[in-house]
Amino acid sequence: MDFFYKFYERIRKYFLNDQCYFFLPLIKQYDTSLTLSSIVQNSTKFYKFKNLCARVWFFDNKKNHWVNLANLFFKNKNVIEISSRDFFKYQKITNLLLVSLDNSVRNKYSKKIPNSFIKKIDFSPHTMRGKHSFIKNNISSGYMGEYPLKMTKVSSGNVFSYVNMFHSQPLKSKSSIVFINFSENQNMEGKLLLVDLDENRVIFSKKTKSNQACTISLENKIFFGKKIALYSLGHIGIPIYINEYGVNKKQSLSVEHSHPPSEYFFSDIYKHQAILKKNWLNKYEKIF
Repeated sequence: MDFFYKFYERIRKYFLNDQCYFFLPLIKQYDTSLTLSSIVQNSTKFYKFKNLCARVWFFDNKKNHWVNLANLFFKNKNVIEISSRDFFKYQKITNLLLVSLDNSVRNKYSKKIPNSFIKKIDFSPHTMRGKHSFIKNNISSGYMGEYPLKMTKVSSGNVFSYVNMFHSQPLKSKSSIVFINFSENQNMEGKLLLVDLDENRVIFSKKTKSNQACTISLENKIFFGKKIALYSLGHIGIPIYINEYGVNKKQSLSVEHSHPPSEYFFSDIYKHQAILKKNWLNKYEKIF
């Protein structure tokens, strides 16, 4: 009986962990791009999916459904790149695009969050990842990541993340936070809070909405030297931290994200995350 239970858990985690989405923020501060591969990653054998397509969507708040904007087939290519510049005309109606992988083009609209294609042939615990890049003045920085399907199924929750991103020369640098959220709950609202942990007070607050990006610009000269934490009220998501330093040819760009692959360390991620969050949030619950 124990063998069958373990086998069932393995199958369940296999399907759930590998279903994921990718994203493309449409924000004024930066151009963004997404690079995807048609080749199975983390596999011992070379395997390429046929008829693989990257489908680009946005959530229409007025009509409460998802709209398919483009379908990009890999065809004979191993890699495709999707640029925010190709979708800037949609900035007036959305600031976040969802990208799903599929092996067919079926529907133009979807009442639910679009299906996520399972792109895996083995039992690797690793999910497929895409390169999410932020670009300014021809300088690019990014990271390999994804938006897990299981995060879209969480109806409420919070994120607690330290904002350790301020440059040692604050007058020559500036920072931004981009909070990415996708959810099956289409009308979910919340708040992003920046908290000064030394003074035990909220120093910034901004409203958030499901299936939208929330961008915060920071004055480094004000926040430099302070212990700052980011806290989300109402829903979870992925915070992305962007730091700019210098000007013109001496300019640099750094992108980090707070999204630890907890499934690699904990068998029951919700149980152990709850323990960690309780330990920290109990210290600061009066602030929130």
